[in-house]
Amino acid sequence: MTNINNDLENQLTKLREDYKHKLPDKIAEINKIWIKLKKQSDSETLGLFRRQVHSLHGTADTFGFTELGKTAARLEAIAKSLIDNPEFVTKSISQVEDLLNELKTLAAGEENQAKIIKKEAAAENAMLIYLLEDDNSWENNLTSQMTTFGYEIERFSEIELFIEQLNKKYPAILIINIHLVNEQLHTMLIAKNEKSDTKIPIVFISTSGEFSLRLKAVRLGGEAYFIKPFLTDDLVNKIDYLLKSEVEPPRILIVDDEMDVATYNAAILQNAKMKTYIITKSNEIDRALHEFNPDLILIDIVMPDCNGLELAAIIRQQSIFQSTPIIYLSSEDDQQKQLDAMKLGADDFLTKSTQSTYLIMTIRNRVERYKKLRSLMVTDNLTGLYNHSFMQNQLEIELKEAMQLHNPLSIALIDLDKLKSINDTYGHQAGDHVFRSLGLMLHKRLHATDIVGRYSGEKFLIILPNTSLELAKSTLEELRKHFLTLNYSWNQQMFNASFRVGIASFPDFHTTDELIEAAEELMSKSR
Repeated sequence: MTNINNDLENQLTKLREDYKHKLPDKIAEINKIWIKLKKQSDSETLGLFRRQVHSLHGTADTFGFTELGKTAARLEAIAKSLIDNPEFVTKSISQVEDLLNELKTLAAGEENQAKIIKKEAAAENAMLIYLLEDDNSWENNLTSQMTTFGYEIERFSEIELFIEQLNKKYPAILIINIHLVNEQLHTMLIAKNEKSDTKIPIVFISTSGEFSLRLKAVRLGGEAYFIKPFLTDDLVNKIDYLLKSEVEPPRILIVDDEMDVATYNAAILQNAKMKTYIITKSNEIDRALHEFNPDLILIDIVMPDCNGLELAAIIRQQSIFQSTPIIYLSSEDDQQKQLDAMKLGADDFLTKSTQSTYLIMTIRNRVERYKKLRSLMVTDNLTGLYNHSFMQNQLEIELKEAMQLHNPLSIALIDLDKLKSINDTYGHQAGDHVFRSLGLMLHKRLHATDIVGRYSGEKFLIILPNTSLELAKSTLEELRKHFLTLNYSWNQQMFNASFRVGIASFPDFHTTDELIEAAEELMSKSR
């Protein structure tokens, strides 16, 4: 177990111990409300009694106090029935007080520790790839291409050395020729796939798409399968997709009036490489939405003043958050009530006793689908990069910021050289492949703060914030040299491609139109 896992375990253990120390006071408060109810059963006190018992039910489940949670659930069922039939309070005295006494006994005893999710092992190098392949000529070509896209490749042709290195150092991803997998490697991959703290994304390659080989790849934990020959940029796109969560961790907004529960869930999600933001009051939702811009919202249903169902409806009133996933988190286990609740604006319903692994997986799946749908609105179909309207809008934003902060800003317009000739010689599919490959290389080789997109038919636009004209020129010259090293094979013919570029900067030019016009003119002169 890593130090990070130990830190999480210590943190969750402390939260659980803190909660355990608070249990007698929580139960005493419930008992106090019950004593008041026995004297006079008004609707306000009945509602408070039910909310307090519901809170105990949910928090007990969260912190792993299973038996206490079950007892609280039985007491909550009685509390619900009393709200509908307050005259039954006197008839329920014996049953309620037996359950309250049981809660006191359980709170004083020891229970099993809550399960803690281990942190997935982080790669020591986010761009390091281990490649197991015995075809030297193909391996050399792939390594050269992948290096151009910014990855570091360690190549292995012998399984023993591959296994030895894998036991020493974690890469970001594995690329394995499935025909080379022997019994020893098979056993090792299965073992690593079963443990979350040693699991590494695996891409299998093969000369065959035979069903038995694909099934073997799935059983070994493979998340992708490529049949030779394949396009390198397809492989790069898949690797980017598999590693995307490392670059863009999901942003989860937690809304729960129980800070103990919210903090506990936040620790679990943070350990699963997610960013979290907690609010305990419903009226803080607007500020949290706009400041944090969550990818998913986790909402407790039963809260004072504004319940989770009402809060989801308020969120959906804002068009910008209409598609943001919402998951209800509650101790309610009646499936029909869960379905009814989901009709009011949520995407899923989980109970507070849900295992952490399931919670994490559900959140990841929802966020992944949400991000895919959102990306379709701002990306270009051919290249997968930002589209024209997004780039135009972003340029205005970046220029305004540069003016306010008195920072330099550069843009570059890039056009593929002799695309018509490539189309005429090798076909339009080859031209599209080269064009996509150029876009992918620009995306991979630029800094994270730089923005690249398809500006018009055959042109890319790059926005380089806080970048002088001189630095922009040197950056683009390096990119030009890298692109020249890419070899393309189409219909058994090998060829290379190049691009021309025009660069313009603020403060030399002061409007987006001036910047684009200047870059266009310089690009035309570079023919």
